[in-house]
Amino acid sequence: MIRDENEPIVKTRRLLSMLLAMFPWFSAWAGSKPPKPPLILPFAVHKAGTVVTTELRITEHRVYWFDLRLGFKEHDHEDRNRVKKLAGSGGRDKFGKPLDYGLSIPVRLNISAIDSSGERIIYNKEVRKEEMAGYGANLYSKRIDRVELRPGLYRVTIKSLQDIPELAETPVSLGIGYRPLTTPID
Repeated sequence: MIRDENEPIVKTRRLLSMLLAMFPWFSAWAGSKPPKPPLILPFAVHKAGTVVTTELRITEHRVYWFDLRLGFKEHDHEDRNRVKKLAGSGGRDKFGKPLDYGLSIPVRLNISAIDSSGERIIYNKEVRKEEMAGYGANLYSKRIDRVELRPGLYRVTIKSLQDIPELAETPVSLGIGYRPLTTPID
């Protein structure tokens, strides 16, 4: 049997061509990982029964916050004041209780851990009073809750529990995040 001197080069070229042809697939597979916080998801909370679900990849053991972000029109003071009333004041009395919760936005937040044994609920709570947690250039945030999460994969589901006509013209989103200047728990 006679061996061609170029055979290893031809095999290497074929292998390289196959890998290059597969490269877009590798990129697509790598890009399909669930997102990690911070994450913002649009949420039509004004309509009862609206559900938003996402998988979430947690890489650091931290306390994560789940907020409703109420948007207002930029440079529109009237709209800003309207949304501010809906969000509440953020002020507290001498005992630390919020003075003004603003508009109640009833939601059910469910968080499930996903692992090789399946999916298990680790948090399931109906929230009817959210306090104002902060504001930005074009939004006010109302805190649903803070939840300690360890590294892993999670499914987050939030459901609007009643019609809220006051929010029909207000862009609302679910914000999932953490304090970036803090260190992880462990």
